[in-house]
Amino acid sequence: MEATASDPLSLLCLFSSVAARYGNSGQCDYAMANETLNQVASAVRLRRQSCLVRSIGWGPWEAGMVTAPLAAHFRSLGVPLIPLEAGARAFVKELGAADGAAQVLLTGGHMGDGGGGTDLLSHARPRLFGEMSVDARRHGYLADHAPVGVPVLPLAVALEWFAAAGRSRYPDRPTALRDIRVLNRVELPDLAAAGHRFALEGSESDHSSVALELRLTSSTGNAHYRALLLPPDTTPPLWIAPAVVPELLADEAVYKNPVLFHGPRFQTLRRVEGLSRVGAEAQVVGLHAVDWPGEIWWTDPAAIDGALQTAVLWARHVTGWGTLPMGADECRIHRTGPAAGIMRCSVRAVALAADLTRCDVALFDEDGGMRAELLGVSLVRRPDVDCAAADPA
Repeated sequence: MEATASDPLSLLCLFSSVAARYGNSGQCDYAMANETLNQVASAVRLRRQSCLVRSIGWGPWEAGMVTAPLAAHFRSLGVPLIPLEAGARAFVKELGAADGAAQVLLTGGHMGDGGGGTDLLSHARPRLFGEMSVDARRHGYLADHAPVGVPVLPLAVALEWFAAAGRSRYPDRPTALRDIRVLNRVELPDLAAAGHRFALEGSESDHSSVALELRLTSSTGNAHYRALLLPPDTTPPLWIAPAVVPELLADEAVYKNPVLFHGPRFQTLRRVEGLSRVGAEAQVVGLHAVDWPGEIWWTDPAAIDGALQTAVLWARHVTGWGTLPMGADECRIHRTGPAAGIMRCSVRAVALAADLTRCDVALFDEDGGMRAELLGVSLVRRPDVDCAAADPA
């Protein structure tokens, strides 16, 4: 790549392996090396828009290093080999494709063409998969997110992991998620002891979206969180903020409200500037201000949680009930990474109901640029919080 840095390349094709995505016993270093090729391909595609870039994750070929004993081993595992002629045709076909995918998987298959029984290949975009470990040493801040005295995985942290998956799939574009839902809340009772492991899986639901699911690896049941990853529009829409009645509340007063249960490392609301039936305005800080550890972050989940806290306060003001955010119709991340300084949070009403209140939420940086927005946030009533009647509108 250094030798061709100034050359007008029209094609870059890298030979990677399915081991980069699915692993293989005894081949950790091999898998990492091939995944490096995949990431190089994604990076080059961004810099060289006129160059066709492909990193092909090949399955095992019926030739070369696959000796007869190894071929028998693959067949015993149910892994079909790639015939030489079929592999060559697939390679030529990839050189003529124009779908913009930097990474593809090509594995052996034996699907007859209805005529001569030609061996064809199974062609797919790489399936998204990730694993996350949560423990007290790296994630001690989660102990301050305990609605009923037991730490619970916040929706904002699940959004962070979904956004990481989005950056893996679309490294050159902002993240857009749709139909985000908390299906089963995740309690973390032994955070300080054993910790917890999560798995995130993504499967392509059509040509433009990926269905994401997050679950505990110790659970054999259904997913706990769900979202649909979309190829996003890079232009933030115009945000029309509601006219909110001024009502100043400092952070000390904010966290005396019974609907907020957040400990110090989740107290990112600095001031509530207004609450009314049409919406709310507040000032929010990010994860650096509340001493979250310096990991690699794709979003600022502490700031997003503060925005959702603003929505909960707004719902308390207009309905009188305590609520929990249980999903959103859409989430758009326009600026990545932790935020600096104080952000403006804007909430606007969508629907008011006895058991389900909905609103839109947006975060703006100090320069006025939109950082993130959540549309159609669902706030579900909490039966465990006894609140007074709604505040006057």
